[in-house]
Amino acid sequence: MHTDKISAIHLVEILIKSKVKDFIISPGSRNAPLINELVHRENINLYSIPDERSAGFYALGMSLKTKRPTVVICTSGSALLNYLPAVSEAFYQNVPLIVVSSDRPFFRIDKGEGQTIRQRGALVNFIRGEFNIPLDEKITDYSKLDKELSIAVQLSSAPVPGPVHINIEFDEPLYNSIKKYDTANIIYHINDSVSGNNTFLSKAFIEGFNHTKKVMVLCGQMDKNTALEKILNRFSGLKNVVVLTESTANVKGESIIPSIDKTILTFGENNLDFVPDLIITVGDAIISKIIKRFLRNGKPTNHWQIHPNGVFKDTYDVLSNKITAKPELFLKQLYKRVTGIESNYNSNWLNQYKIAKKTHRDYLQKIPFSDFKVFEFILNHIPNGSSIHIANSSPIRYQQLFEPINNLETFSNRGTSGIDGCLSTAAGFAIKHHDTTWLITGDISFLYDSNAWWNKYRPDLKVILINNGGGGIFRILPGPGKIPGFETYFETHNNIDINQLCAAFDLAYFYAEDLVDLNANFKKLKRSKGISVLEIKTPRKLNAEILTNYFKALNTK
Repeated sequence: MHTDKISAIHLVEILIKSKVKDFIISPGSRNAPLINELVHRENINLYSIPDERSAGFYALGMSLKTKRPTVVICTSGSALLNYLPAVSEAFYQNVPLIVVSSDRPFFRIDKGEGQTIRQRGALVNFIRGEFNIPLDEKITDYSKLDKELSIAVQLSSAPVPGPVHINIEFDEPLYNSIKKYDTANIIYHINDSVSGNNTFLSKAFIEGFNHTKKVMVLCGQMDKNTALEKILNRFSGLKNVVVLTESTANVKGESIIPSIDKTILTFGENNLDFVPDLIITVGDAIISKIIKRFLRNGKPTNHWQIHPNGVFKDTYDVLSNKITAKPELFLKQLYKRVTGIESNYNSNWLNQYKIAKKTHRDYLQKIPFSDFKVFEFILNHIPNGSSIHIANSSPIRYQQLFEPINNLETFSNRGTSGIDGCLSTAAGFAIKHHDTTWLITGDISFLYDSNAWWNKYRPDLKVILINNGGGGIFRILPGPGKIPGFETYFETHNNIDINQLCAAFDLAYFYAEDLVDLNANFKKLKRSKGISVLEIKTPRKLNAEILTNYFKALNTK
C-alpha cells in the first residue's frame, strides 16, 4: 500500500535507499501522505514525538550517536519553525539532520489559508541546502527529482555534515492510498565525494614548529578519538609544547592539562609569559571564556586550525593557516619531523597546573554541601566509561573545573550553547545507545525542556538534576546582580514541584539535599530502570559565594 502522492513515495524511497533508518514524526494532517507511506515500509525505525522543538533535539541526539542523518517530519505552518533551535545546534556542531516539512500548495501562501506560512527559506541561515518539491501535477520528470533528492541526502553528510531542509507541497485530499507503485525505478544517485584529508605537510609548517619556543595545542569539542589522543600525548611531552583540553574534547593524558580556567587563574590572564607564539587548534567549540580572552589579548603570532571538514573559525582573531585534514594524520606527520627545542614552556604550564590541582583539593575539603561539592561526588561516582551529557549554563562550566575521571565520554550542546533542548538531545542519544546514558542538568534547563518526556519512549537514561533554585550562573557573572529585579528577570527562581512533574510523566524520582541522602539515592538511581531523575537541592545563594571564593583562592597562588 502507498500514498497516492507520488512525490512522497519518491522522497521516502530515496531516503531509505540512502540507508536512513530513523524517522521522527510529529503528528499533523498535512504530513499525512508521508506518514501513510512510512508506516507501510519495513526495516526502518519510526518514532512519534508530539512537540516539534523536542523532536528536533531527539533527532540531534540520535545522529550524535549513529553518525547518520535522522529525519524529522512535520505538518505545515509554525510547526517547522519549532525545529529551528535544534537545526541551528546541528549546524554549528556539524551533525547530519534532514528536516522534511509538509506544505500547502505554493499558490496558497499569503492568501489567508490556515496553517500556511512562508516555509521556503525559513531555515536558510542554518542549513547545508534547501530543496522544494512541488505538487505532483507540477512535476514532469521524476528521475530529475530523484537526483535532486539524492543530492539533498548526501549534503547532510558531506562535505560538511549538517542539516538539510526538504519542503514538500501537498494538496487535499491527503489520506488516499494506492495499492501498487513500481519503486524499482526510483534510483538513488550516489555522488562520489573527494576527501579533503590529504593536506601536504609543507616545509614551512615543519620549520615554523621547530623554531617556536612556545606552542599551545588547544582541543575543542569532538568525539573520542583514540588515535588523536595518542599523538597529542606525544606532543605533550615536548618541552616547547603545552596541550590544553576540555571535557567535551574527550582527550586526556598524564601531561595534558584538562582544567584550563583554574590553571590560568593561578598566574592571571594578563601574564604574557604564558601566551604561546603558535597556537594549534583541533576540534570545535571551546567553553572557557578565560582562554578566549587570554589568547585574544595575548595575540599569538600564528594560529593553525586543523579540521577534517574544512570548518574554520577565527575565534582568537589571529588565524593564519587553515588546514583541512584529519588532525591525527596531520599531527602524526608533523611529530615525525620534530627536532626538539630547548624551552621551559611546557614545565611552566605544568607547574601552575600542579598548584591549581592542590588548591582545588584543599578547597573542596573545607566547603559545605553545594553545587561544587555535588559535582565532586557525581564525577567520582558515575560508572567508568559512561556516556554523559551535560546541560548548558552552570553544569558544563562546573565540570571543566574537575579532572577527567572514570574515562567518561562527554557530550553537550555547545554549537549554540542553549539550554532549550538538553534533555531531548540526551534522550534521543539514549534511544540509540546500548548502555546507560547519563545527563547532568540544572533546574531551568530541566523545566525548559520538560516536554522531552511527553512521549512513550523510556530509554536507559539517568538524569541528575541539580536544583539551585534558578539561574545560579547569574550570581557568578559580573553585572546582573546589580540590576534591579535581578531575582525576577535573571535568576528566574521557581517553586515547581519536580516530584509531581516526574509523576505526571511517570518517571522514577529520587531526592537528596545533603551528602548522606545523595550517597543513598545515587545508588537507587543506578539501579533504576528507564528514565529516572535524581533531584539534588543545593543552597541557592551559598553556591555563588563558594564558587567566587574558589576563584579568589586560585588567584592568591
